Amino acid sequence: MFSPLVTESMRFRDLKPYIAWQCRTPGRKDWMVEAMVNGPSDDAVSAALSKRWSPWERMLPLFALALSFVLRAPSFYWTSIDWDESLYFLMAKGFLRGESLYLTVWENKPPGIYMIFALSQLLFGSSVFAARIAACIAVALTATLLYCYGRDVLASRLVGAVAGLLYIAYSVSN
Repeated sequence: MFSPLVTESMRFRDLKPYIAWQCRTPGRKDWMVEAMVNGPSDDAVSAALSKRWSPWERMLPLFALALSFVLRAPSFYWTSIDWDESLYFLMAKGFLRGESLYLTVWENKPPGIYMIFALSQLLFGSSVFAARIAACIAVALTATLLYCYGRDVLASRLVGAVAGLLYIAYSVSN
């Protein structure tokens, strides 16, 4: 069956049933679709978010952070692991001094990693230990996002959990 043609004369209220029909997964109440169809509501969003995260899922970011710290603990006291990390540290330090990225110190990575290192230097001080703490936090957040992706997009909590755990484990060498 073909989808109806959407014309400029159609209003959003005319499309509501079509959007709800297209996006709904059988047997699963999708709060995003409901918010789109019924309009945003603070109560609906907060209720959906509270239903979205079970009690153990709320602890997931803390578990990921603890696991990341445990696996990376031996590296906290090394002054340098590889030249990449040292370069990120130098670029973040230069950025905090007001220097332009990619002009005084050059690296071919996007600026996100340097911003993470700069933020860690602002929050925890200008030390290698501060950079390692920031790395643990970034790894834990990424693992949590991988879990959410597996749960929401791939519809499998197991896939999301395994992806997050493997990311924490295999990112130790970087």
